[in-house]
Amino acid sequence: MKKRITALLAFTAVLLGLFGCDAILDGEMITSAPHEKPIVTPSNSIIEASTFDELKAYILKFIWDYEDRGTVRVTGYDGDIVTEAQTACDEIMADVAIGAYAVADLKAEVTQIVSYHEVEVYILYKNDITEDRINSIITVPTTRYLKTYLQDMISEYEPSITIQTKSVVLTENDALDYVSEIYYSNPIEIVMMPVTTVDFFPSQGKEGIIEFTFVYRYKPSTLKAMEISLKKNVQNIAGRVTGGSSDGAILLSLTHRLMEASEYDIDMTAAGLYTEQNNAATAYGALIEGSAVGEGYAMAFKALCDELDIECYVVLGLLDGLRHAWNIVELEDHYYHIDVSMCDMNGIASSFLLGDTGMEKNYSWDTTRYKTCNGPLVYTSNGEIISADTSAYATDS
Repeated sequence: MKKRITALLAFTAVLLGLFGCDAILDGEMITSAPHEKPIVTPSNSIIEASTFDELKAYILKFIWDYEDRGTVRVTGYDGDIVTEAQTACDEIMADVAIGAYAVADLKAEVTQIVSYHEVEVYILYKNDITEDRINSIITVPTTRYLKTYLQDMISEYEPSITIQTKSVVLTENDALDYVSEIYYSNPIEIVMMPVTTVDFFPSQGKEGIIEFTFVYRYKPSTLKAMEISLKKNVQNIAGRVTGGSSDGAILLSLTHRLMEASEYDIDMTAAGLYTEQNNAATAYGALIEGSAVGEGYAMAFKALCDELDIECYVVLGLLDGLRHAWNIVELEDHYYHIDVSMCDMNGIASSFLLGDTGMEKNYSWDTTRYKTCNGPLVYTSNGEIISADTSAYATDS
């Protein structure tokens, strides 16, 4: 009997030592107090790495998931894990796109747990970086995709777009040229050129994040309203051109219509006061407000040609040493210069259907960027478009 009591007391002592008095007295289920910091995460969420690259990849995943901390169990590591864990963090901030873009500080703490190490990563994000901003990053594999996304954003007058490139090497000038190319190719869909800044993360490399920031003179709602008015006006003018099926006569009619709609602002041109954000440099200024500089005429003429499916480009260059813009058009498999603003100032014969040689006296432009103009057609002071054999092609109406 004494042995049985002794055994019972011993068993009770073991229970009290393992689970505490309350568990026995209150009749609770057996529990254990939680640790302040669990040493081992549940088996279904353990993240394990055994190489430097694997560790780095997990840290990057924490950032893409917008986690402020994460734990990686490192086993069988061949190297100094204490030093190299922080090296991985430093390399991510300096050389990897998402780290350079989003992270203000990145630290690693290493704890040895018998046969493995735990790497605890602490992430401090930049003040303006949010989870939504990280999720909105668009990955583009080629330049064509980059230009497509840029056009979508600019045509909606969005304030910014953040793009991650894959094997696309860009400079700041390249990026700004893409914005310029998109604007000058779409005078109806984009009524005003944004003031654009470009930031690269990191500053060099084939794979990076590029953040474009766009600033406009007007609110997006105002720009959209301007766009609607411009489209209606372009459709109205294009629908009233004369010339039938002859593209030469149609171009001549469009020139007359644009000259009637706008007046050349010679004072602004001479003073050099206009910028891309000045209405006078836009198709809207020429066709809706009735006043424009050369660039406004050129953008309006391209808008009209686009409406009628006539191939047309805006040329940026100089006229008598001053900033200027005009058009190059395709007519019967050849290309020609047309400067409607100078047609308005000096008569159509002065600046309609000119070749490169006819432009070189007063104009200068980057000939490598634009079509070569050497077609046989010319416009005469008698109001005719004639071919090289002087046979009449079309007449002024």
